[in-house]
Amino acid sequence: VLELHAGDVQAAERWLRQGLAEAEAVPGAEPLQAQLYEALGNTLRRSARGAEARQALAQAEVRWRAHLGPEHPYLARHAFNVGLLLAELGELEAASERLEHARARWVALYGASASLV
Repeated sequence: VLELHAGDVQAAERWLRQGLAEAEAVPGAEPLQAQLYEALGNTLRRSARGAEARQALAQAEVRWRAHLGPEHPYLARHAFNVGLLLAELGELEAASERLEHARARWVALYGASASLV
């Protein structure tokens, strides 16, 4: 929700970074950290700050995988988010791989008529 805060990307980024600073000091808060990194990555992507977005999404992925395991449904959405970023960065082959992975996983989990976004 913060990443979409009334179109105020600067405020969203500030709040997300503040939340991350606090969450990183709390033992066992990896799921919250993953959510915040994911939101930060999407916020930075929308701000055309691809390198920073890539770093944030990579941090989210490490935490998602460690906490949820590699087969958790949320990793399909994460792959979609990374695919969007890679497409915007012009890395079309890598983007296609991530987006196809997200689509295939989503269809396997929820059926072909389920929406990914």
